[in-house]
Formats: sequence, structure tokens, C-alpha cells
Amino acid sequence: SAKPLEENIEITGQVRKLADEYGATVEAEVGILGKKEDGTGAGKTIYSDPEEVKRLHDETGVDAIALSIGNAHGFYKEEPKLEFSVLEKARQITGGLPLVLHGGSGINDDDFRRCIAGGIRKINVATATFSAVEKAAKAYASSGKTDYFALSAAMADAAYENVKRHMQVFGSGRA
Repeated sequence: SAKPLEENIEITGQVRKLADEYGATVEAEVGILGKKEDGTGAGKTIYSDPEEVKRLHDETGVDAIALSIGNAHGFYKEEPKLEFSVLEKARQITGGLPLVLHGGSGINDDDFRRCIAGGIRKINVATATFSAVEKAAKAYASSGKTDYFALSAAMADAAYENVKRHMQVFGSGRA
């Protein structure tokens, strides 16, 4: 998505053709989320252009598109201010295309629900999961224990609990 739209369309189209050979789905990203995958970089908010979301889909046939509505990869320095009008317009002009929210870690529960109501069908919360695993590993290490299997279980439990909590917020998990 960091590439100009024309180049993004060209590369994504090539990925689509390759994926079709294997029956795989393709998710593309349009617009810049303001930070790199590791959470570093400029914190400038750049919103996706809904017309570019539509064009990327129309010209590549991808199965889902991640867009920027004020979200960013990695940790937020402050609570993000999501621009729901961008999401609404993208949903309206793409006719039900599954939209994706990258950079979900740190978004509040009400905004998650609003995103889902507005057409978001997949939300990434990897940073929150990684953070929960790291916290569990540090807690285990500070306990003085040295059992690898217990450490591994503690980290897996932390990931499970984080994902479970998010699934409940998203309405896709059981209470």
C-alpha cells in the first residue's frame, strides 16, 4: 500500500493471478496507515480514498481490502480518532466488499463495534496478542521458574485470552 495506486494495482493483480492457481484468497491494502509494521515511523494520519478502495477492487478482484480510517500498525501513542465517514463511503461504493481494519490493537471496544457495524469484516490485533505473550513471558521469567513447557503454556494462554476477549468484543465469540 505504500506504493502509488497504479503500482499497487499492478502488483496486487499479479498476486491475484498467482493466488487463483492455488484457490487462495487475496487481501490488499490501500492507503498508508501512518506507521511501519513495527509501529515506528511518522504518526501522520492518512486516510484511504474510498474511490481508490473501489478501483483497487474493480481492477484486481481481491477478496478483501484493508483501508485506513485513522488506524495504524503497532502501538498508538494516544487513542486513535477514527474517521467513520471514510469507512461508510467505502462500504457504500464497494457494494459489500469485505473491508479490513489493520492496526486494531489499542482501538476501544465501542469503536470496534462501530467499525463492524460500518462494514469491517476482519480486524487485526496482532500487536495486542504479541504484547500479552511478552507480558506473560516476563511474568514467568520473574518467577524464577525455568520449565520451558510451563513458559510455553503461559504464553499460549496469554495469546488465547487476548484473542478470546477480542472475539467477544467483536461478537464472534461465545461468552
